[in-house]
Amino acid sequence: MKQRSLVGWLMTWAFLLVLNQQAVAQATTASTTITIGSKTFAESHILAEIAAQLLESEGFKVERKLGLGGTLIAFEGLKNGSVDLYPEYTGTLTEAILHQPALSYAALVAALAEQELTLLAPLGFNNSYALVMKASTAAQRDIATFSDLAGHPQMRVALSLEFLNRGDGPGISRAGQ
Repeated sequence: MKQRSLVGWLMTWAFLLVLNQQAVAQATTASTTITIGSKTFAESHILAEIAAQLLESEGFKVERKLGLGGTLIAFEGLKNGSVDLYPEYTGTLTEAILHQPALSYAALVAALAEQELTLLAPLGFNNSYALVMKASTAAQRDIATFSDLAGHPQMRVALSLEFLNRGDGPGISRAGQ
């Protein structure tokens, strides 16, 4: 097998992962065990498993710690070294972890580097939050945009607890009360 570093393999794949820099510095050979974590929801499990299988296919030893918990638990595991990498969203990093929602991508990379963490290149898809409702309800109530919801205080909105605790979550929640 041609030797490449962990970062080399993952950068080739262009995966959005947050990495513990100390672990990455040591992961220069396939004899190194890489611990991959995930949060508790299916997408996080799947993305972590894809990274694990990619690394295993290149000869790296992988330990999986899937379903660690929410954002703050997974991020703390990264900081304390119990996981070496896990998939994360840029919006979650800026909102829930750094509490700086207006950070550019470059500023986010720099802020994480100050904590000895590395953010790899994005996967290339957007995973923004969106609200969904039945087309018949939207047509009946003339709702086409978020701001149209303000005229319908009787409508209820269902949101995840993690989203409600983010800086952008409570405004949408209040609009749906």
